[in-house]
This record gives sequence, C-alpha cells and structure tokens, in this order.
Amino acid sequence: MRPRGRRHRRGAAAAVAVARAVVSAAVNAGASRRVAFAAALVVGGGACKGEPLEGSCDAPDGAVFQDNESWKHENDPGAHVYEANPPSSGPHYPVWASWGVHDDVVERGQWVHNLEHGGVVFLVGDDASATAKDELRAAFDALPDDPECGHPRALLTRDPLLDDPVAVVAADVVLVPGALDGGVLARDRTLAFATACRNRAPENVCP
Repeated sequence: MRPRGRRHRRGAAAAVAVARAVVSAAVNAGASRRVAFAAALVVGGGACKGEPLEGSCDAPDGAVFQDNESWKHENDPGAHVYEANPPSSGPHYPVWASWGVHDDVVERGQWVHNLEHGGVVFLVGDDASATAKDELRAAFDALPDDPECGHPRALLTRDPLLDDPVAVVAADVVLVPGALDGGVLARDRTLAFATACRNRAPENVCP
C-alpha cells in the first residue's frame, strides 16, 4: 500500500464552492450542467486543483492502491503515458465524461476527470468474457445513488487499452480480477468496492 498523501488545501474547497454557485446560476439560466461547470472552472480559476488523498477507502481484499500521478488539466492528455493500467489518477481533459453507460469508448483522459470528482469507473476490456461483462454490468446496475448526487456517480465504458478483462477504478485505487477469478469480478465484490471508494477524491463535486 502506498504512503498516505496530503489532504487538499482549504483553498481548493473554497474554489469548488464558488464553482458550485456558478453552476447553479448557469443551470437556472438554462445552460446544461456540464457546460455550466466547465465555465465555472474558468470563473473559479480552475477549481480542480486536488492533491493526493490522505488515507484510503475501506476497499475489499484484492484492491490495489496506486501512486498518484497528479490531477492536472491538460488539453491533450492523450500525449501522457499513464504509469498504471488502468490509471486511477493523472492528467486529464478539463471536461469530464457524462455518467452512466457508454456504448462508445470514453477516452482515459476524460474519465480520469470523473475519478477526481469522486466517481467510480467500470471498465470492460476487449478480452472480457460474457460472464465477466454480465457480472460487471449487474454490479453497475445495483449501485445505489450517491446521496449527494441523486445518481450513482459512476460510468461504464469499454477500454481497449486494458490489460485485464474488466476493472473498476476510483481515485488512487483499482480492483481487477485475481489469478483465481477466471477474469471475472463477482457482483457483490465489485459493489462493495464501488460503494466504499466513491466520493473519496480531491474534488468531490457532483456535476
């Protein structure tokens, strides 16, 4: 397990509060929530300035805590080679992916931003079996709403770069099948991980 990081500064939390206020005003004015928060990042001087987390979530056995690769915004994060596969932190686009199930592949540089906002990302690799896909989707569908969001604060996407058949990722921590799991993450185990490790990120904004 990696050494504990530092808790993000109060200034970052204040910036998030400003951003939330801008989001609320913009949404009330008719802007989409996603576009409104992107504007709020500009107004707030780039609210996403999180630092490595202090402590860790109460993840189930088999979860791997990874070294933090930063939470920097970059216009071309695709140029960055993540040290971990799958990544649980690192440079990312200024705008995150929408929550929910994606039929198209969501770029890593986009869903890493969702991790920064306390989200959980469910990944399906090209080698995933039908059973592995079914178990992962069952866990995703069973994940209860995050009380702060009114939705599960999770997304599911294919990931052709994934070494494992499936994976579940939260900020700085990853769950993948073990050597004896046959490439499958059991529904209950995945659900326990997602519930324990979501909403534990440097910027727990719920767009």
